Amino acid sequence: MVAGALTVELTSWFQTGPLFVVLLSWRMLRVLHGVATSVELQAKQKEEKLEEQRDTLQKELQASRRELAKNKVCSISLGDEY
Repeated sequence: MVAGALTVELTSWFQTGPLFVVLLSWRMLRVLHGVATSVELQAKQKEEKLEEQRDTLQKELQASRRELAKNKVCSISLGDEY
């Protein structure tokens, strides 16, 4: 793409205005799409990491509550009934 744009720019027998603009616009569109895709993938990775942490904490909380229930400890402030 860049080589084509340079050829059009440096060759005088082309009317370079519209074609040059199209070639550069296409390149800019590809760059912007790449940036958007990268941001989207990073956001998805962060979301997956947070979901994994949430699941881990939830399992730890359940295990803790089961241990307390097994030891017959009751927490009225949480509204738990054992």
